[in-house]
Amino acid sequence: MKEDYGQYKKLFGQMKEERPSAQLLHTVLLRVEEERLRVAKVKLFFSGIFTIASLGAFVPVLRYAGAELASSGFLQYFSLLFSDSATIISFWKEISLSLAETLPVFGVALIFAVLLALLSSLKILAESFASLSARHNNVITV
Repeated sequence: MKEDYGQYKKLFGQMKEERPSAQLLHTVLLRVEEERLRVAKVKLFFSGIFTIASLGAFVPVLRYAGAELASSGFLQYFSLLFSDSATIISFWKEISLSLAETLPVFGVALIFAVLLALLSSLKILAESFASLSARHNNVITV
């Protein structure tokens, strides 16, 4: 084992040390920055498309959920909460079960899914835009 170490030390000791050119670091950093800029542009493009698609899907989903809400009878049970408080106090278990049973869960889940997609795409869009504008203004970001 010691013999191998000595041979490697002798071998690498005879090699002359090569230094990279001064231009190499600049070239590599420039290429890395160009790649970051390209990635930020791609993120901005696709998050913009996804934001527009989410906004476009929001209106039909709201219409669907509204139609489901109107046809399920949920609004009739819900209106009892504000109109007849004595009935609510007497039959609170039955009314709460009726509210839970008539709630259009799929429509509400669709609204939340589209809202989540919209908010997450807006977050990525804002981050990409901030990254591009920071690079455009020659601000170094970590």
